[in-house]
Amino acid sequence: MKVLISIFLLLSGCCFAQEQNEITRMQQKLDSLQTINDNQLEMRLKASIEDLKTENDSLRMVIKMRDTELMLNQGKHKSLEAKVENEQKLNSYYVVISSNRSSDKIQQQKSELEQKFPSNTLAIVQNDIKTWYHLIIGKGYDATTIGLAVQSFKNKGIHDAWWIYSLPDKSTSEK
Repeated sequence: MKVLISIFLLLSGCCFAQEQNEITRMQQKLDSLQTINDNQLEMRLKASIEDLKTENDSLRMVIKMRDTELMLNQGKHKSLEAKVENEQKLNSYYVVISSNRSSDKIQQQKSELEQKFPSNTLAIVQNDIKTWYHLIIGKGYDATTIGLAVQSFKNKGIHDAWWIYSLPDKSTSEK
C-alpha cells in the first residue's frame, strides 16, 4: 500500500510540474502582449482589416457566381418544363392490344379484333429492332390519359393491353 501511495504522490508531483510550466508560459505570453505599443497594435489591426476586406470581396464574387448559375439553371429548368409539357400534349402514346413475332398471326388477330372493336382504328407496327409486331389502336393518347385508355381496354377484355411511346415503323395500313 505504501508503494501505491508513493507512486501516486510521485505522479501527482510530475503533473503538477507540467501544469506549473504551462501556467508560467501563458503568463509570459500575456506579459508580451501587454508590452505592444500603440503603433504595433494599429499595424496589426490594419492588416486584419485588409484581410477581412479581401475575404469579403472574395465571398461577394462567389455569391454573384452562384446567383448567375442559379439564374441559368432556372432558365434551363423552365425550358425543360416546357419540353415535357409539349411532349405530354402530343398524342404520342399508343395502346398495344396484341403482340406477336409472326406477321401472319398478327394480321389474323387484327381481323378478329376489328370485328370486336369496329369503332377503333387498328394498325400493325413493328418494334425498332424488327423482332415483334404490335397491334395498336391507331388513335394516339397523351401522357395524362394513356393509363386510363389502357385500363379501358383491359376492362373490355384485352387483359394484356399495354402502351408504347411514339410509333416505330408502321408495317401495314390502318383500317
